Amino acid sequence: MNASADNSEHSALHMQKTLARLDPESFINPRHLRPSKLQFSEPRSFNFNLKSHDMFSVRGPSIRASLPTLSKRIPCPSTNRSFSLLNNHTLTPLHKPAHHRRPITSKTLLSLHRHYSAKSSADTLIEEINDQYAVARDEFEISTEETEKQSIYAQADRDAAREELDKLKEMYEKALQGSDGEEIRSRIGGRIRELDHAVQALEESATEH
Repeated sequence: MNASADNSEHSALHMQKTLARLDPESFINPRHLRPSKLQFSEPRSFNFNLKSHDMFSVRGPSIRASLPTLSKRIPCPSTNRSFSLLNNHTLTPLHKPAHHRRPITSKTLLSLHRHYSAKSSADTLIEEINDQYAVARDEFEISTEETEKQSIYAQADRDAAREELDKLKEMYEKALQGSDGEEIRSRIGGRIRELDHAVQALEESATEH
């Protein structure tokens, strides 16, 4: 048994020497390859007990610790209101504080009543006359168009224009009899006279044809 082992070792040594002639650095002593001389490292144990955020995190724990938390970025006071992450502002109260108001006296009310009465006595009449003036003006424009076309409705439209103009003149003459007659005359008297002359001219032109 010892002789065969020595022969095997001798053959291996002979082969290594042959290879060493080609590359001297590749020579390896077969004694160094014995199992008693080999060094094996112990298997490492891995800890797989990782948290979910550590498994998907790329940064180290020191960097993660430096990041601000939600409670640091958005301080929420201890109230019953709910705060939005996007609207970090102060809520406006529903009821604004009442400003100091000047007390209204009987003298102020009397002056306001006089101002309203003085304004409405003339302006109300002028507003009513202006409404009737707009109606009479529309009828005049329609009758003028139908008269130029010589349609069968021309005479009826001229009669309607005259009727609305007479209503306007009646309202105007009645308003002139009041205390604000001069103001009303100066403000709308000119337009009423122009419309009256236009209707008369339209009627005269229709009779000539």
